[in-house]
Amino acid sequence: MGGSLTQSAEELVLPSAIRAGLFGDERVLWVGRPGPSPLLEPFDALIVPWGLMWAAFTCLIVWFVGPDPGFFVPVSIPFVLIGLYLSFGRILLRRSRRGRTTYAVTTRRAFIAISARREVIREFDLRRSPSLESRARADGWGTLAFGVPMTPVYQRVWGAALQTDFTFDNIANVNEVKAMASSAHLDQR
Repeated sequence: MGGSLTQSAEELVLPSAIRAGLFGDERVLWVGRPGPSPLLEPFDALIVPWGLMWAAFTCLIVWFVGPDPGFFVPVSIPFVLIGLYLSFGRILLRRSRRGRTTYAVTTRRAFIAISARREVIREFDLRRSPSLESRARADGWGTLAFGVPMTPVYQRVWGAALQTDFTFDNIANVNEVKAMASSAHLDQR
């Protein structure tokens, strides 16, 4: 679920590692989480079949070697596992990571917190952001990218203009969050 923009800072569930690292004059403007997303993304249309072919080809080679494959079976196991990871593992890992991710925008920075055995916090200083780009669907959900967008050549090849190093993926009210972060960015100049 995305964060509601009408909540006060006291009502927001902010990871303790982010709260502990806030500067004295820094206020929390927004906290949200990635919303529900489709199981498969466009890039998966290329990777999943390729991973399945990789795993199947490896199994086929082992099968053709015959009843006494010797060292070939243990050597082929990592190749089968790579194929299975490319086909299914990355999708499961991505869904798990999204379920443990929290986004936050303060008056000075943007944060991505991923909870796991230890909490991983990434931050982006809004003062260095030359641009904020968003891609929104009709229902208001979308992706917000901080920083320098990828080059036009990359955009033409992959069709992913918003794949910068620091993005809030699939958040509610993306244009309102963008306006809030832009305002914070301009206030910090």
